[in-house]
Amino acid sequence: METVHHVIAAIVAGLAILVGLLAASGLRGRRLPLRWLDLAILAIEVVVLVGVVTGLLRFLATGGPDDGLHVLYAVVALGALPIARFWRGIGPPPSPVHLVIAAVVVLGATVRLVQTG
Repeated sequence: METVHHVIAAIVAGLAILVGLLAASGLRGRRLPLRWLDLAILAIEVVVLVGVVTGLLRFLATGGPDDGLHVLYAVVALGALPIARFWRGIGPPPSPVHLVIAAVVVLGATVRLVQTG
């Protein structure tokens, strides 16, 4: 189960880097590739939720994580990108700066998840 958990973390990290790169393309005045950004953000959400389910199964089988902050990092990884995506509301395009920052936050939270797991 732990190996699956680490593979999930690696996938989330890779997707967070992808979101950061896609959002960074908007920093140079280009139009954001919203379809790809939204798909990548949705993929992160699904993969993190799979990680939460595997974590709950691991919790039921062997007990909780080594560090209580592990749950907080999972919440941050789950919430940062949707908050950045819809910070301005549904209509206007998202801020590329907010998305890049959120992608870095998700990447950092994922690293901490691996360290505290």
